[in-house]
Amino acid sequence: MGQLFVNDIGFYHFIPMKRKSEAGDTLLEFIQEIGIPSSLHTDDAKELTSGKWEQVRRDHGIKQTIAEPYSPFQNRTEVNIRELKKHVRHIISKTRTPKRLWDFCARYIAEIRSLTAQPLYSLHGCTPFEMVTGNTPDISEYLALSWYQPIYYYDAMAFPEKRELMG
Repeated sequence: MGQLFVNDIGFYHFIPMKRKSEAGDTLLEFIQEIGIPSSLHTDDAKELTSGKWEQVRRDHGIKQTIAEPYSPFQNRTEVNIRELKKHVRHIISKTRTPKRLWDFCARYIAEIRSLTAQPLYSLHGCTPFEMVTGNTPDISEYLALSWYQPIYYYDAMAFPEKRELMG
C-alpha cells in the first residue's frame, strides 16, 4: 500500500507503506522532501484523522478538511489513484516487471507525472513539480533510462571473462 499526495495542478507524490499506521510517517516524509502543505483534504480514514498523522499535522500548522463518508467524488485523490494504478498495471505488463516491484513503479510514474508539463493555464508553462517546489526539475535521469531497463557496466578486472556485466 502507499500514500498518494496530489493537488489540482497535477502534482503527484507517492510514498510506499507497509501498514496503514505509517500514514503519519508518510506525511512527515512528504514535508521533509517537498515542503509543508497549507492544507490537506482527505477521506475520514482513521489513520488520516488521528494518531501520528494528527500530531504531525498540528505540529506544522496544516489545516485539514475531510470528505463526507461514502462520497469518494469529493476527494480528487480517488481519481488519481485509479489513474496511477492503471498506468502501473500497463508499465508492469509492458516491461514484464515482477509484481513485487509495483510500489517502485508507482513512485516512478508519480514522479514522471509531476515532471511532465501539462496544458493547464494555472501552470503558466511550468511543470507541477516546479509550481509546488519553485525549483526547475532535472529530468536527465528519466531521459537516459526507462523503467526496468537492463543496465550494464564494465569490469576492468574481469579478464579473461566478459567485461560487460549486468547491473
